[in-house]
Amino acid sequence: DRIQEEDYVLPTDIECCSLDRLRRMAVCRNICNELNVQQLPREKLVSELSHVRRVEHTCCVCLGVFERGDKIKVMPSCHHEIHSKCFGDWANTFATKGKWG
Repeated sequence: DRIQEEDYVLPTDIECCSLDRLRRMAVCRNICNELNVQQLPREKLVSELSHVRRVEHTCCVCLGVFERGDKIKVMPSCHHEIHSKCFGDWANTFATKGKWG
């Protein structure tokens, strides 16, 4: 599965995340790759992640509100966030019918 899983972080908590976690989130969202993520300063990572986060704070499949620590998958091209448990069902149903994002 090329879509990485991560724990949901409330947008207001991004600034409190460890540098390692910010780096993982940035790579997951295609903000940068694993090679150049080490070069980005913390402030740049926080800024970029805050910019690409979805405003609704809901799963694009079930429309449920995310809670801190929920396991999510992030679509790399469009940055939509989906509960990991919803992702498998969605992928089996819709991924073969068209491109997401």
